[in-house]
Amino acid sequence: MSSKQKIKNWFGNMPIQKKLIAVLIGFVLIPTTIITLSFYITAENIIKKDERVSTENTLKQVTNNLDAKIDRLTNVIYQISVDEEIQKNIEKLNNNSLRGVEKIKIEQGVKDRVIKLGVQINEISEVKIETLRQDRVIVKSALQEYTDVFPYGRIEEKKGANVWDEVLEGEVIPIYKELNNLEHQNPIGVMAVYVDKAYFYDILDDFEMQGVGMCYLLNEDGNEINGIQIPKENSKRYIYPLTSNDWSLLCIQNIDKINLDLVLIRWLAIGLFLVLVVLMVLISIAMSRTISKPIIDLEYSMKEFSRGNFDMTISAKYNDEIGNLRRCYNQMILDMGRLVERNLQEEKLKQEAQIKMLQMQINPHFFYNTLDTIHWLAQIHGENEIVEVSQAFGKLMRFSLEKNEIIPFEKELDAIDNYMKIQFYRFGNQLSLDEKIEEDLYYEYIPKHIILPIVENAIEHGFAGMEDEKKLIIRGKINDDQIIVDVFDNGCGINKEQIEDILYRKNISKEKHMSIGLANVQQRLALLYGEKAGIKINSKKDMGTVVSVFLPMNRRGE
Repeated sequence: MSSKQKIKNWFGNMPIQKKLIAVLIGFVLIPTTIITLSFYITAENIIKKDERVSTENTLKQVTNNLDAKIDRLTNVIYQISVDEEIQKNIEKLNNNSLRGVEKIKIEQGVKDRVIKLGVQINEISEVKIETLRQDRVIVKSALQEYTDVFPYGRIEEKKGANVWDEVLEGEVIPIYKELNNLEHQNPIGVMAVYVDKAYFYDILDDFEMQGVGMCYLLNEDGNEINGIQIPKENSKRYIYPLTSNDWSLLCIQNIDKINLDLVLIRWLAIGLFLVLVVLMVLISIAMSRTISKPIIDLEYSMKEFSRGNFDMTISAKYNDEIGNLRRCYNQMILDMGRLVERNLQEEKLKQEAQIKMLQMQINPHFFYNTLDTIHWLAQIHGENEIVEVSQAFGKLMRFSLEKNEIIPFEKELDAIDNYMKIQFYRFGNQLSLDEKIEEDLYYEYIPKHIILPIVENAIEHGFAGMEDEKKLIIRGKINDDQIIVDVFDNGCGINKEQIEDILYRKNISKEKHMSIGLANVQQRLALLYGEKAGIKINSKKDMGTVVSVFLPMNRRGE
């Protein structure tokens, strides 16, 4: 015996009171666990959300301040680059004929103009302007000149936009820009502006002093502009792109404080869980006793009943399930006699029904002989219509009683033709049949009574109540090793709900012969061929119906 079966037997043999206690405790643990987890998760989310919102708000403020400073700096650089006086002097410096004092005078004019424009920002340490002759005009405000190599490729690629580089010599951030002639927009030189990094990092230092975390400025490649290695410790990271250039602000938040709060919440959740479990266990024991005692009393009464004490009744004080069960038990005793009598009557009715079924099992040869007699009498009296009808009906009977369930398609068509002969006499010229069958299809084998019920359904139900001409079209073809037969009628149509009833046998009764017939075809095809066969129904109200049958090819009749 498996462990699973042993546990099942052990639980099954347990007294009902203990079962109830075990079940109730088991069910108690689930909601208790859910409540505790919900409390913990909710509290955790609140703490994390508050920390996140606070950090994000602070970072947004820092980002806005950085953007404002960068915009201010960018504006100064732009003023220098488009200044007409500076541009005229640079154009003169590009002239190879300039020499000596005249050149020095023009360079000084550039310096004076740059100083006048750049004085707005004290943190600008130095400005270098390089002419097309690669002569440099240096405007110093620092004690030393910064040595660097202009990134000409990046400058040319930016086409006049600012090129922000990494921190140079640990002190300044260089900003490069191509100088273009205002009129013709052709390059006339290159400018480098060196800004003290404190211009940006003072804001970051203020942020870090608040205890939120560490902040770093990242360039367009995602590297820290100061060239330092960013720590990869377990922490929360926020990245905000700056709108004024290609930099981003990275904040690494210290999560130790958050973890401390979460530990406190975790212990509170555990305490809540233990209190709820104890409370629910006590309630479970009380509830099990309340439920089990009436059941035990009922068990005793039923044992007495099994011993033959049919007068053993029990009181039913309450209107709960146990009270109703007791009342049902009392009623059961009264109904026992009636039930025995009813069973005797049902057995008698079954015997009578079996006798009637045996009487209705007439030998098929009796039908054939009777039809032959009608056929002979009709010929004698010249009743040709009766002759044809009886002849057609006889062929239909032989077709239906044929033992072979898989027949050539041609035989199914013959049965349809015989059926239609009878219907032509019924409807006269109001009924027409048009058969369009591919020649190869005649030799294919199909299950018997697949197409005929569809034709019958169209006439009996599709044309019900119609006074106009009744058209019936049968199309048959072979497509990709699949037999497809379409039966079209111009009858009253079928609504969507009726189609679902037909295909899925919903709400079918004896009166809905249409549903039973077509659903029977669908089920037979499914049993024989699975998903490879079936029927489809397309219909419009008052416009007609097309029932399509599809099944695999079968030349050998297997």
